[in-house]
Amino acid sequence: MKGRPGFTLIETVVALLIAGILTAFGGMLIFGLLTGYIQAAGHAELAMKAQVALDRLALELRDMDQISALTADTSITYVTDGVTRTIQFADSEIQLVTSETNALLGGVQTFSLSASYDNLDGVSGNETAYIDVGFTMAGSGANFSCRIFPRNLVPAP
Repeated sequence: MKGRPGFTLIETVVALLIAGILTAFGGMLIFGLLTGYIQAAGHAELAMKAQVALDRLALELRDMDQISALTADTSITYVTDGVTRTIQFADSEIQLVTSETNALLGGVQTFSLSASYDNLDGVSGNETAYIDVGFTMAGSGANFSCRIFPRNLVPAP
């Protein structure tokens, strides 16, 4: 038996063991990469939805003519081109209310809304200098915010 070429049983078992270990590490590496990719895709989708909501909020509030009511961190009612609109936070959604209620963004954990007033035109009475809007998304804890400067001189409510 000594002169015959080939693998012994021990050599075969060791080769299979090494192949199994390398396969296990390769599988863990692929699993980690796929998990990271799925999480990154989810975060990118979340960030895109949040950015679209912020852009819409900025568009709405930038063109307003009058603030009817502002409840800090809850809602703002304003008038644009004679139409009364409300942006509100309810049921973990940021909603735009016109004649019907439309959800701008769901899955919101916290919402902040405030306005700053100053005498911008030198005439008595303060106008809206800017409006700060921010929110935190549930699950990820990602914070999104923006400061909106109205185009018109909007009197303080």
